[in-house]
Amino acid sequence: MKISMQERGGLALALIVALVCGCGGGSESPSEDAHTGTTLTMAHFWSEPAQKAALESLIAEFEAGEPTVHVKLIDLNWSDGKTKMQLSFNSGTPPDIVHIGLEWTPEFAGATVLQPLPEHFNSVLPTVLPRALEALTTDGKIYALPWFVNTRSMFVNVPEGFSKSEVSTWQDLDEVMAAAEREGMIPFGVNAAEPHNVLKKSLPIIWSAGSDLFSRGPLHTSFDEAAIVGLERYCAMAARGRIEASRTLDDMFVDGRLSVWISGAWIEAMLQRDLTADQVLTLPSMPTRNSNDTLRGWSILGGDALAVTQKSSNPDAAWRLVNFLTSYASCKSFVEAVPDAGLPARQAALSDPDLQDNPVKRGFVRQIGNARPLPWSPVFVEAQMILENAIMEAVYGRMTAAEALESARAQIRELETVH
Repeated sequence: MKISMQERGGLALALIVALVCGCGGGSESPSEDAHTGTTLTMAHFWSEPAQKAALESLIAEFEAGEPTVHVKLIDLNWSDGKTKMQLSFNSGTPPDIVHIGLEWTPEFAGATVLQPLPEHFNSVLPTVLPRALEALTTDGKIYALPWFVNTRSMFVNVPEGFSKSEVSTWQDLDEVMAAAEREGMIPFGVNAAEPHNVLKKSLPIIWSAGSDLFSRGPLHTSFDEAAIVGLERYCAMAARGRIEASRTLDDMFVDGRLSVWISGAWIEAMLQRDLTADQVLTLPSMPTRNSNDTLRGWSILGGDALAVTQKSSNPDAAWRLVNFLTSYASCKSFVEAVPDAGLPARQAALSDPDLQDNPVKRGFVRQIGNARPLPWSPVFVEAQMILENAIMEAVYGRMTAAEALESARAQIRELETVH
């Protein structure tokens, strides 16, 4: 949700009250709380019932080990929670701890509203996934601890009689889709024009052609010839597939009607049948053009992090809570209850037997190792919308891949020039 500067003045008080006193317990100051000891406030986005129950269970475990510390949760939602968080920073009354997206860190770090990671966390850093940590580092300082990581993997319902045990090239992918068509399956799932989802499904295919599109800034300078090749490839696959909403395509994949689909970790929990590597493949990386490619089959790395605010009156206790919640044991417990959270942002996830022994999860874990975060930009939301619209214009055949990308590049250049 966008809120203009003019609207902020009128809405600030109401939204700050909602943030401070909203659902999930208010963020009263310790002096206002009947609890004796330290009170921490934590703003988070796990506000759906199952998500919040899993988080509350971990909070209860933390409080049992720290009887003088009490945690009050402030529920936010993804539609306007970031705006509410920004308003709380502007008012000088932020929570002690904030749940942020990996890609938000440069913005908040630049506003000097987050505390850098204390030095005693240096022993923890080698246990964290490096690319997640890179996304939280600005000017050599780390401003949050990674919590969970997520990506999009390519899943394959293997057609009956298909002989390949892996799919690593575009040719392999074409063979799978051809076999799927012969079996009466839909060869490929194409995300409809849903904001934020189009890029997550198409950009990995574009990257597999060797493009740097949206992998660095300024964003308009990342458009290259390989992006045209990649988008042409995506459009060719789309021409053989079905365009639907992502939830519909998830269901179609689980029902066995869809052969190739790019989705998230929650697919494993949705599958209701016994799985073997011969039935469902989760590719360890996106297929590239040919077997001699030196390219990596990149996907997009997203995720969640926890940070302590500059205004926290109890930073030591706040960092102890952050350390507890981001520990591997706590993260693993949470993702078992909330599969769509992704994976713990710790190195241990890459070798955990519980993940490696599951044929669907195993490929997803490996794709995490072949994933990279999108760059931060003050105009990223608007630029993403422009690029997604251009991609769908090409998918629907209203523009060629080259025309669509040039149109997007010109619009994004103008946007970045203005800002």
